[in-house]
Amino acid sequence: MTNNEFVVAFLTIEQKLNKFKEMLISNSYSLSDFKGMPWINHSQRSVSSTFLDDKLFAKKTTIILSTQRSGSTYFCQLLKSKTKKGNPREHFNHSFRGDFGPINFNDVWYKGEMNNTVSHKLMGSDLPVISHLLNNKFPGKGLNQSLASFFGSFEDLTMYRVERKSLLDQLLSSLSAQQTGTYFGGGIGKELEFNVDDNILLRSWFALIWSDLYLDNLIGLLPNESVNSIIYEDDLVDGVSEKVQSFFALSGQQMGSNDSHQVLKPPRSNSQKEDFKLAVLNHMRKKYGEYITDYLLSYTGSH
Repeated sequence: MTNNEFVVAFLTIEQKLNKFKEMLISNSYSLSDFKGMPWINHSQRSVSSTFLDDKLFAKKTTIILSTQRSGSTYFCQLLKSKTKKGNPREHFNHSFRGDFGPINFNDVWYKGEMNNTVSHKLMGSDLPVISHLLNNKFPGKGLNQSLASFFGSFEDLTMYRVERKSLLDQLLSSLSAQQTGTYFGGGIGKELEFNVDDNILLRSWFALIWSDLYLDNLIGLLPNESVNSIIYEDDLVDGVSEKVQSFFALSGQQMGSNDSHQVLKPPRSNSQKEDFKLAVLNHMRKKYGEYITDYLLSYTGSH
């Protein structure tokens, strides 16, 4: 991709983001509005909303909201291991990809059940389709109103949002995972190549920002302080923070500061990843210039 081609692609991304931010505050939308958005593949969407069991609202429920490459898988493993309740995995993400074949909403929901607790990890990119599926039973205007009404119907609901402070590290994690095929565990699969595909970089950046904006909008519709914040760098990297320990204590579980390493070790930085970070930064600054590089890495949705 030449410099001029990159500028054109960057402006296209800007237009998509601006359109999406308008959709977030609009009074109506249709699923077709999401064509071209990352991870929304209508041809593989095989979940129907033909059946929704009202009994599910009486069950203890845990929802983990997140974006890709944020440490959410690690947090879910800790949650499942320490509480022994719920099965917090990306069941809807797998359903939308067609992994379960044709299936209704209710059956997907109960894939998250273990020991009378239902747990789900929902990525920001999953929520438009989930909201669309719920719209008949929980009609609402705007993108997230159906979801907000749905979550408001539970008798015993705990929600977490797992996020990463550093957009650069999250983007690098996405790029390295796509290159090596290693998506969890901190290990390295195939050797990292210290070159950058501009198309993949922009698409990955857009996917992270788009998903994060969607989560921001949903949480803004929920009651204040109803979502517990988990910051990867503060709460998960160097042992488990006191804040996270207090969450587990509410479930009757105690956790030592080093107890996390008995479950799974979080991804750790190493010299190869640091070299990759420098290679990506040098590429971006040389090819895109300081302004666009700083814009990409400091984007908060308020631009």
